Amino acid sequence: MPDFAFDWLIKIYQTCFCRSSEETVLSAITCLMFLVTPASKAEITCLPVVDCMMRFSQSANRRLSNLATVFLEDYCTAEQREAAIMSHQSQQATTHSSL
Repeated sequence: MPDFAFDWLIKIYQTCFCRSSEETVLSAITCLMFLVTPASKAEITCLPVVDCMMRFSQSANRRLSNLATVFLEDYCTAEQREAAIMSHQSQQATTHSSL
């Protein structure tokens, strides 16, 4: 599948992550996990997705936090997780400095 197709697909799934329906979010994460191949892994584990999974892994919802943790541990490198943490921290610093 061409890279542009993965970009389009990732954008659709990121939209699903913003839904209020727990089942929609869980299904979107699960689908992404099944779509990971050596050819698609870099696109699927891009920084915005990893950042989102990091936030989901902190959720009080155990189903969501467990699934996000599995995604992070099974599909993302330590460097990707660290980059998401750094991105989140820099966003927080920017938000606090603008107040």
